[in-house]
Amino acid sequence: LPMVVLLMPFGALAIETAYILWVLLGEISILISMLILISYYPRRSFVFEIIALGTVFLFRPTLYIVISGQITAELLLVLVLCAHLFDKGKWFSGGLVASILVLKPSLGVPFLILLGVWLLFKRQWNALAGVMVGGLLLLGAGILFDPSWVVDYLSIGGVAFDKYFGYQP
Repeated sequence: LPMVVLLMPFGALAIETAYILWVLLGEISILISMLILISYYPRRSFVFEIIALGTVFLFRPTLYIVISGQITAELLLVLVLCAHLFDKGKWFSGGLVASILVLKPSLGVPFLILLGVWLLFKRQWNALAGVMVGGLLLLGAGILFDPSWVVDYLSIGGVAFDKYFGYQP
C-alpha cells in the first residue's frame, strides 16, 4: 500500500502521459546513478564516461526494465544514494533512503536484513535508526489509507508462497 500512496499522482494522469513520465523517471534514475558511480573514478576521460553511459543504456536488460515500466531503475538510484550517503558519513540519511527498498519486498527485505547485520557489526546505530524511522514512515503512509493493509498483505503473500514455493530454481 505505501507503493500505491507514492504512485498516486501517476493515477491522476492519462495512461499515455503516466507511462512516458514513468519511463523518463526510470531513465533519469539510471543516469543519476551512473553519474554518482562514475564520480568515484577521479581519473577518467570523457571517452570512458560516454562508453560507460552508452553501455548501460544499450544493455538489453536495462532497456527492458525501462520500457516495461518496472521500478528497478528507481531502486537502483535508491541503492546508489544509500551507498553514497554511507560513504559521506551521513548514516541516518543513508538508512532512511535504504528503507525505501522495502517497497519491493522480494529485493528489499533480504537486502535490509544483510544491511542490518553489516550495520550491527559496524556499530552504526544512526543508520539502523534511519532504516527503522523510514520503515515506520512507510508503514504509517499505508495505515493512513487502510489500517489493515499489513494483515491483508501477509495473507496474500502467504497464499502466493504456498502456491509457488519450489517451482522457481
